[in-house]
Amino acid sequence: MASTAAPREERMAAAAKRRRRRVAKSLPVALVRWQIITMLALFAAVGGSGLALVTAAQEMRSLHSAMDELQSKQDRTMAQYSRLLLERGTFASLRTVEVVATQELQMVFPQQVEEISP
Repeated sequence: MASTAAPREERMAAAAKRRRRRVAKSLPVALVRWQIITMLALFAAVGGSGLALVTAAQEMRSLHSAMDELQSKQDRTMAQYSRLLLERGTFASLRTVEVVATQELQMVFPQQVEEISP
């Protein structure tokens, strides 16, 4: 029985070896496909992230430019508002009202003031 057991063990060992060779041959191909798919997905993710970064940076630049323009417009408007307030204060002074009344409207102060009672 020992003599029949040895060739049987050899056959089983040879069959196991053949199976390992088949698995070993097919395993790297499966791993290579998986690695290629993973690498392509990672490259796509990195590329998409890069494009999103460029788009966000461009949008930030355009928004900053628009903000600068609006701040410049606000500064000009505030300067004009300050000038208008100064002009209004000047026109509201008593001396200016008196000059406009006498020179442009030919108004004179009455010589005799009468009080009217109700």
